[in-house]
Amino acid sequence: MPHMHLLLILADEDKIRDLESIDLIVSAELPDETFDSRLHEIVKAIMINGPCGVLNPDSACMADCVCTNGYPKQFREATTENVDGYPVYRRRDNANRVTINGNVVDNRWIVLYNPYLTKKYNAHINVGMR
Repeated sequence: MPHMHLLLILADEDKIRDLESIDLIVSAELPDETFDSRLHEIVKAIMINGPCGVLNPDSACMADCVCTNGYPKQFREATTENVDGYPVYRRRDNANRVTINGNVVDNRWIVLYNPYLTKKYNAHINVGMR
């Protein structure tokens, strides 16, 4: 499976600071299948963590009964800034759900992604902002 990890450090004057712009670049939600079925299928196939935790305690990301990646995340209606400067990304509790390995998962399980890059390269490309 194509997979990429890339760290880009922007000059201070180029950093994206407003939360609305962050939501345009980084997503932590399942795309609406009726709006973009191709992106929905890609995210469903390669941008879901686990499932782990109580859904699958034997998952590779589990250590001492806890997901080492912090999943499932909490639902959040809007992106907010965290104390250490990292945004806490929007993960709305909406009707978007998919079944993975017999488990129903929602936005709490989505790995951060950029819709454009994910769709263009059909690859697991993690993104995030600081």
